[in-house]
Amino acid sequence: MVSADLSISSRFTFSFAVRSLIGYIIGQREYRLQMAKTKISVTVDSKLIEEIDKLDVDASRSEIVETALVRWLSNRRRQTLESEIERYYRELTRGEQGEDAEWAATSTGSLKETWE
Repeated sequence: MVSADLSISSRFTFSFAVRSLIGYIIGQREYRLQMAKTKISVTVDSKLIEEIDKLDVDASRSEIVETALVRWLSNRRRQTLESEIERYYRELTRGEQGEDAEWAATSTGSLKETWE
């Protein structure tokens, strides 16, 4: 069962969370739409390449590197988003914190009703 209890660090107002999520999704979509390829040269530990070559996968080294870079970039974007959300909450005034707590309580109540 999923718990509806939210810690202070994970509470965020609906509009801020939605705008952040939409921005993240749009960023991912725009990246995938720009699939022009650029040839690069990278230096990689030979043992790593040997291990990759031993795998029974239907992907070229280029595809493996590209997948790794996409995942790395996605992780960096997520970290940036999390930092921006944290900074947003740290900068809230006491009044804004109170309003946020009220919204969090309201949404938690709604979630509990939905999940029960």
